Amino acid sequence: MSEADGLRQRRPLRPQVVTDDGRTPEAKGGSSFSGRVFRATFLMLAVSLLAPLLVAVMLLDSPIDPQPLSFKEPPLLLGVLQPNTKLRQAERLFENQLIGPESIANIGDVMFTGTADGRVVKLDHGDVETIARFGSGPCKTRGDEPACGRPLGVRAGPNGTLFVADAYKGLFEVDPRKREVKQLLSSETPIEGRRLSFVNDLAVTRDGRKVYFTDSSSRWQRQDYLLLLMEGTDDGRLLEYDTKTREVTVLLDRLRFPNGVQLSPEEDFVLVAETTMARIRRFYVSGLMKGGADLFVENLPGFPDNIRASSSGGYWVAMAAVRSNPGFSMLDFLSERPYLKRLIFKLLGQETVMKLVPRYSLVLELSDSGAFRRSLHDPDGQVAPYVSEMGDCLQALVRAVSKASATSALEARGRDLAANQVSRRFQKHNRLGFLLPRTRFWDLSGPCRGLSCWCDWATLPESVRKTKCGLGCRGWPSRGLEPEGARVCGGVMGHLPPLAQGPGALPGVVHVPRQW
Repeated sequence: MSEADGLRQRRPLRPQVVTDDGRTPEAKGGSSFSGRVFRATFLMLAVSLLAPLLVAVMLLDSPIDPQPLSFKEPPLLLGVLQPNTKLRQAERLFENQLIGPESIANIGDVMFTGTADGRVVKLDHGDVETIARFGSGPCKTRGDEPACGRPLGVRAGPNGTLFVADAYKGLFEVDPRKREVKQLLSSETPIEGRRLSFVNDLAVTRDGRKVYFTDSSSRWQRQDYLLLLMEGTDDGRLLEYDTKTREVTVLLDRLRFPNGVQLSPEEDFVLVAETTMARIRRFYVSGLMKGGADLFVENLPGFPDNIRASSSGGYWVAMAAVRSNPGFSMLDFLSERPYLKRLIFKLLGQETVMKLVPRYSLVLELSDSGAFRRSLHDPDGQVAPYVSEMGDCLQALVRAVSKASATSALEARGRDLAANQVSRRFQKHNRLGFLLPRTRFWDLSGPCRGLSCWCDWATLPESVRKTKCGLGCRGWPSRGLEPEGARVCGGVMGHLPPLAQGPGALPGVVHVPRQW
């Protein structure tokens, strides 16, 4: 056999290169089949889960019937609105002693507030003392509120009494010394054919004759305030109560969640926060424009809660929620999409929705003309997640909502002493607390209480000493602060660091440092 023949015989025995080209159609066909099976199984599972949910969504009734609302683009958080951390400079007080204070009033150097368990309490020398209750029963949950009552707005009257607005019970006058409670107006009393379902805040004239208050809704109660806000119901009112004639007059109607109330220094107009619309309206109660109304300020950087006078002649406004710009405002986004609001409240409860709202505290000071003057922030809500009230007073409240069901209070450190400490340690003529040689004067009684002025005692003119710095009730140089006294005091109307209070579920007290 030749070599060539041998090679030809061995050639078939060479290793064969096997490829899967011949089986490719089968493999691809198998892969396509298994993919179709997976997709079909997944689709059937999704339908089996989503179909009942979709049917339920279609059949369930939404608790709200919102209408589309239109807002302007929120103001940019720049300039005086620039985010800062000033509300974080605080220390918590009254921990585990208060739950849900909404508003605060001072009589002398003693504070009073209402709490979520239906009490009106006195805060003095670190003690919490109950002085009044408007309801009864166990007061542990939000569902207990209608029976227990929920004191909201609190104001000091001219005769050492407190005027209190209870969301469920109506208007009251409380004598904290005698522990006497007098009901001025029951929420069951129909006013022009409609009952008072959500009595909110109030303001009292200096002579105690007139009480201006808000009824936030004729349909929704306080426990459903989020539904009121999201629905945008326009059934709120601003009313006037005459303590002598006991007559009630509706001043403004068709308001969307009227909330905080504040009289002007001259008591010629009343400001009312319209929370849903992010604006403040003004109603004239005396003067040439009596009976007229206009917008005091609109397009606020948040949704306003309570309004209180500032010592500079302007107004403090606490924001229940912030309209971030730049950023995302959920309430602005939903305002023009009522179908999304209905869907959300078909599936989620109020408490769940509240957890989706970012924590951000904002307090704004307005000038007497409504211009933005300055702002205090807690961007992440670390100290005061929600704020409902801010005021230049001896102390004020801030709700510091935390995981625990306790309340805390805050007081800033620095060269300012707490007003009650000053008044206890240094008093003169039962009116002034002071320290030498650099003195801060406190007005601890009367319509000027809580305002103060820094003076250098060594160079203070005798005339100014005798007039206690000539401090005016609502800003200087009006009402007695002469130019000489103003120069001595540095041309600054001092005040106790502002304190705040908020609408979440748990409370505290905040004292703002002087350098703010």
